[in-house]
Amino acid sequence: MFPNLSRETPIHMAHDHDPIDARYNARFARAFGGAMSAITKLWFRYAFRRADRIPAGKALFVGNHSGIGIADVICMLGASTTALPDGRRCVGMMHKAFIRTPVVGHIAAAFGAVPADPSSAKEAFARGHDVVCFPGGDLDACRPFYEARRVYFGKRRGYVRLAIEHNVPIVPLATIGSHLTYVLLPGGASIARVTRMKSWARCERFPLVLGELLALTVLALAFAHVAPWWVAAIAMLTALVPNPIRITTEVLPPIDVAAETAHIADPAARIEAAHALVHGAIDRAVATMTHEAPAQTSDRGDIGGARPLVGRICSSAADPRVSPDPLGPDPRRGLAGWRERHRRCAR
Repeated sequence: MFPNLSRETPIHMAHDHDPIDARYNARFARAFGGAMSAITKLWFRYAFRRADRIPAGKALFVGNHSGIGIADVICMLGASTTALPDGRRCVGMMHKAFIRTPVVGHIAAAFGAVPADPSSAKEAFARGHDVVCFPGGDLDACRPFYEARRVYFGKRRGYVRLAIEHNVPIVPLATIGSHLTYVLLPGGASIARVTRMKSWARCERFPLVLGELLALTVLALAFAHVAPWWVAAIAMLTALVPNPIRITTEVLPPIDVAAETAHIADPAARIEAAHALVHGAIDRAVATMTHEAPAQTSDRGDIGGARPLVGRICSSAADPRVSPDPLGPDPRRGLAGWRERHRRCAR
C-alpha cells in the first residue's frame, strides 16, 4: 500500500520497534479522556455500568463494535478515565490504516492506541497493561441499521488465542445505542466484495451511511447549480456529526477462557468453545439489556446458563455447555437473512 517511503521513515520505524510507549502521552490521554467523558455524557447521555466487575489484574476487554466504530470508542475512552485507577493503562487495538492517518493517527497513538496486531497486544500484556479490542471490526461496526441488536465477529478468533496464551481473563463489554448514531444501509458487504476491500483495506464491509449519501447528493446538486453551496456545506457537516442517541455500556462478568476450556483436547475446538463463551455473553447482553435494566447474565457469563435469546443455535460440537458463534445465515443477505435467523430462533 505504501511503495514509496518518505524521509520520515526512521521515525516511523522507531515507532514500529516500540508501538506501545513511543507515541503515548499520559497527560494528553487523561485530558483527552476527561473531555470525551464530558462530551459523551452530554451528547449521548452515556452510561458505563458495573465497573466493579473489572478485575484487579490485567485483562483483555472485548466489546461489540457499532455505528462505524466512532461513538462507542470515544464513549469507552471517556469512561476509562474514571473506571480505571490512576496508573492503570488500557492499550487499544486500532486498524493500521487509522494509526497511519496523519491527524487521527497521531491523536489516537497519543491516548494509547496501537496497531491491531498480535505482537502489539503481547507486548502490552508483557508490560502489565490491559488490552481492549473489538474483534468484529468493520464486519460488526458496518452492519445494517436493522441489526442494531446483533453482534458479528465472523471468523475472527485471534482474541481468544491471545487470552489463552497469556492466561488473562476476558472482560466482555456490551454496548447498545451506538449503532444508531449513524444510519447504515444494507449492501456494504457486497460493495466490499466487489471492490475486494479485504485484500487492500482488510475490510469485509463498506460503511454505507445514509447521511453521507444524502450529503453527496446535495453536493452533486451544488455542482450542478441546483442547490446553493452553503446548503451543501451544512449537509456535509451534518453527515459527519453522529446522532445524539443514548448509549449504554455494561461490563459483563469476566470469563477465564483458559480455565473454562482446559478440558477440551482439540486446539481448534477449544478456540471455538472459548469464542462461543465470549461472543454468546456479549450477544445475549446486547439482545436483552436496556438503558434502564441490566443484561440478563449470570456470575459466570453465559457458562452453564440460559443460551442467548437471539440468534441461538441448538447444539455445539465443540462444547455442549455453550452455543457456537450465532452468526446464523450469511449477514450479506441483509433483511432476508435477518428474518431467516429469527425464524430459526423461534423453533
